[in-house]
Amino acid sequence: MFMIFFLLRLAEVYTQSLTSDECERCDVRLSDMLRMLKSLQTQVSIYREENMELKSEIKKLSKWQNNSKASVCSVERVHYRGHSYRYHKSKMNWTDAQIACEKEGAYLVEIEDNLESEWITDMFLKKDLCSTYDGQCMVWTGGNDRDTEGVFKWSHSKNTFQFTNWNTKEPSIGSLDVGSYENCLSLLPVGYWNDALCSWKFDFLCERSIHDQMCQDLS
Repeated sequence: MFMIFFLLRLAEVYTQSLTSDECERCDVRLSDMLRMLKSLQTQVSIYREENMELKSEIKKLSKWQNNSKASVCSVERVHYRGHSYRYHKSKMNWTDAQIACEKEGAYLVEIEDNLESEWITDMFLKKDLCSTYDGQCMVWTGGNDRDTEGVFKWSHSKNTFQFTNWNTKEPSIGSLDVGSYENCLSLLPVGYWNDALCSWKFDFLCERSIHDQMCQDLS
């Protein structure tokens, strides 16, 4: 840019130093040269603007690349009514499943109404492939009555159930066998609810708000 300015100035000084006769002979040539230099000056200005835009795009790309892990994680999720869900096929007991969800900035799923219940059944559960109580197809939720027998709450919000979808003869509250120990809520393949031993290992479903930017892969 400095060189162009220098050439323009040199041409101007040179023109002023010429006699009238000399100016007449080189007028056209100098005019052409000045036009070429001004055109080059314009092109350089355009190049500088484009270069700044390119640097801006590179900066954005670099920022996206640094966040690529979260972006990949978000692809694994399914969005529904302001929340995102991630199904895990890694079988864990209830406590470990809860911890796994928390590691990715989520929590074990909380089912608020029948619409959400039906959506989860259709989207994630294996209702056509498994029998009703097939443990290989059960899924952990955040529901439990670990604090007080018979008083079920969601582990994340601490809210008591406002909606339920219990299977027949469930929950097993106060039964003579293992009912008082079945404190964690699992989903049966058909979507009905079942309280189960928290030590059993099932698949699990994590949920979080789509406005929460934290997203990490399980290690």
